[in-house]
Amino acid sequence: LFSACGVDDAKRLRGIFGNQDSSAEDIDYALRLMEETGARKKVAEESSALAASSEAMIGDLDGADGTYWSLLQELVDYNMNRIR
Repeated sequence: LFSACGVDDAKRLRGIFGNQDSSAEDIDYALRLMEETGARKKVAEESSALAASSEAMIGDLDGADGTYWSLLQELVDYNMNRIR
């Protein structure tokens, strides 16, 4: 997000991220920038690709049909579907 926005936007974002006192307006501003710059879409695409890669690696593990495989698969599913 920082590399996709201008200097002034990046400066404001630095004050928002990690700041527990950020206002609702600040959060809306950051979310709007994420949409406008395409950062949200790019992260979603990269996350999906990494999840698919992880699932393939899990499937290649020895004994991948047992309990541990299920737990690893659940972990991938959780990370892709959790409410952020």
